[in-house]
Amino acid sequence: MFLSTTNDPAYFQAVLEAPLELSGVDAETRAMVYARAVDAANPGALQKLEQTGAAVQILEVAATVLNEHFAEAFDIPPNAMGELVHGVIPDTRHLEAEAERIASAIAA
Repeated sequence: MFLSTTNDPAYFQAVLEAPLELSGVDAETRAMVYARAVDAANPGALQKLEQTGAAVQILEVAATVLNEHFAEAFDIPPNAMGELVHGVIPDTRHLEAEAERIASAIAA
């Protein structure tokens, strides 16, 4: 397909700005064009975001497993470590909002 091989911003714009019904492409193709447009405008940025997301998922799993083993080893409730951590580390929801803001800026 032509859209999968071009890096012409005019084609990206045509697909991304028009509603699906008017552009003649399906949602999957639109997502592919979106990813290509982001990568063309910011080479490697999308891949870095994906790698960072994968790293965060790995850390979340590791932290969960560590918490479970810690709770079992010290015979404490499973949520005790979570409560301790949440008491020490401030609310991190703003970090998620900042990541979304950066991703949106990269895509624009």
